Amino acid sequence: MTDSPLFPHLSYAQAVHTALLDADMRPHAYQVLITAPTSDAGPASGPELEIHAAWTNTHRFVKARVMPHGFRLVWKHTTGWSVTQMLLRNLEQLPVPCIADPAFIAETACDLGMNGLPIAIDGDAAAQWNDSPRLLHDVRHWHNSQTHNA
Repeated sequence: MTDSPLFPHLSYAQAVHTALLDADMRPHAYQVLITAPTSDAGPASGPELEIHAAWTNTHRFVKARVMPHGFRLVWKHTTGWSVTQMLLRNLEQLPVPCIADPAFIAETACDLGMNGLPIAIDGDAAAQWNDSPRLLHDVRHWHNSQTHNA
């Protein structure tokens, strides 16, 4: 366990990125973020830990006929994984565990690129990441440090 890491979700982001590379789904953009709460999130909300992976339709596994402008996968520690087509703002929640196995996320990215939305996901196949207990601990520790320092 780490002591209040600045980016507690970095290990998960690295595992997802490695799985994407292993699946030949190198994203055109990949970001690990801490975002400020939005004004409509309510007074009790705080910053969110996020991971963003984006592919344009020039990727060999992104078909322009199903994803004309590409797509973006977004992970938030409060809501889990969602997807949106580029240039659109509507995020569609993916029915996977909040901290889904990185290899499964890579497989889902391939499926999205080839087949688009809507996506059929076998919930039984969507396993949780084996290191999720450590991530949950680090996120809780980070969250507590944020509320005590505010």
